[in-house]
Amino acid sequence: MRKECKLYYGVIVDSGGFSWASQGSRSVEPVRVETKEPLGREPEFCCKDFEEAFHDDCIHINRVSSEFTLVISPNFQYMPLKEKPIKYCPFCSAKIILIEDLHLKVIRTPIERHEYHLEIAGK
Repeated sequence: MRKECKLYYGVIVDSGGFSWASQGSRSVEPVRVETKEPLGREPEFCCKDFEEAFHDDCIHINRVSSEFTLVISPNFQYMPLKEKPIKYCPFCSAKIILIEDLHLKVIRTPIERHEYHLEIAGK
């Protein structure tokens, strides 16, 4: 059986009229939420090298296009590349699978950067 790397993501289905979270925007789970435990499932990484690269932002989400993909950052910054998305782990060749998991609703404006006020809206 071929190895797989499963990353789960949540989709904003109700932005509540707030401009900081647009309808249809996606975030890899677990999603941080103000005054709550993070929402969603933990990723199932294929190998330790991929996990470290993902957490160090060497591999990150391409938020520029409408397609939700992973890209490799050449200078380890938050600037996505306009190259082809990666579909296989560059370390162990496992297939990378992005799975839509949660549908999220914005319930308040964030107090601090990177902390969100969301609740699960259903599937």
